[in-house]
Amino acid sequence: MAKIIIAGDSLQPYTCGVSVVVDAYLEALEGHEVTIVAPHHSDVNEYYKNVKVIRLPSIWLNRKRGYRAVVYLTRPYRKKLISDLRASDVLVLHSITPLTVLLLLLVRTHRIKIRIVLHLHTQYDEYAKSWFAPCKHLAAATIVQIMKSMAALSDKVICTSEHYREILYKRYQLKKEAFIWEAPVGLPKPSGGIDIGKIFGSQVRPGSKFLIFCGRVADEKNLGHLFEVFRAVYANDPTVYLVIVGGGATGKYSRIAREICGGASRNIIFTGNLEREQMARLYHQLDQLGTVMGVSSVPNETQGLGVLELMNYGFAVCVLQDTCLAVVVLASGGGFVIANDPLAWSGAIREALGNPVQLKVLGRKGQKYVHARFSRKASYRRLRKLLFE
Repeated sequence: MAKIIIAGDSLQPYTCGVSVVVDAYLEALEGHEVTIVAPHHSDVNEYYKNVKVIRLPSIWLNRKRGYRAVVYLTRPYRKKLISDLRASDVLVLHSITPLTVLLLLLVRTHRIKIRIVLHLHTQYDEYAKSWFAPCKHLAAATIVQIMKSMAALSDKVICTSEHYREILYKRYQLKKEAFIWEAPVGLPKPSGGIDIGKIFGSQVRPGSKFLIFCGRVADEKNLGHLFEVFRAVYANDPTVYLVIVGGGATGKYSRIAREICGGASRNIIFTGNLEREQMARLYHQLDQLGTVMGVSSVPNETQGLGVLELMNYGFAVCVLQDTCLAVVVLASGGGFVIANDPLAWSGAIREALGNPVQLKVLGRKGQKYVHARFSRKASYRRLRKLLFE
């Protein structure tokens, strides 16, 4: 039985992609001793109840301006952490954040013998620098250099897709070999229903149309563009809803939705954080109520697990070109790939929603492809090989 430490600043549940990845790690490593290290402000211990959790002290720097919390180590925590690291076999660092930088420096400074695996799943020159926002002198290029230095100091680098690996090699000039590991997808079978009226604030008529965005509500998700697209779609068909499934800055973006969409914003629904079983029930009921299509407004996805879950459920999807999701959609025939232009985007969505039979056909194609490519058995076997060999 091996001892593995999984560390990161965003391992708490409901951050969609990251929580799916961590859940996959825990399932793949069943039978091994796993410890999660996260900042104190995280609620990981409420979610990962059967796993040992170390929550490190953290402090918010200028929280009103949206800066992240930064971990700091008091002497007792540092002593405990060093002891746990010395007793473990593998340290998995999720992305480049203050916490993962700190742990890597701790291991190398104290010459701790432990296998370090760096799991990259962010485009660092675009939004990972928000983790380091309190350090204003750190430019995007500096964050990229930190990533490259951490990769050089790690024993193995894992990334999320072939598309993302090409970005690491070509845009960031990463010299270290990056191994691909694709997280599995698959929501649990829904048991019972969910109160649609409570989520939507009113009863929803059968025959309505639903666009679903699944992911964290955050600045890098390009939601402003999605709201512009929805406004144009709603003007043509007021029975359309945009359902934002995920937690995050929902208050901020509900205000932005009202500013951009005006009266149409009443058909933009923010569900907030949902557990995976709740997501499955929501998708099931929306599918029963009317026509459903998944959408992604994110131009820099590195795997796009929220969209893959929609495809796995059997929904056709509409994604942006030149992304990892575009590769999957084109290979599967499970939806539409469009340019990041609101006019073309809204036109494609209106046309697709007007042909529900075609959407069902495309959804089945995507579902079949995702089932085959992102199976749990193959994914877990691949992950164990990457961690231990």
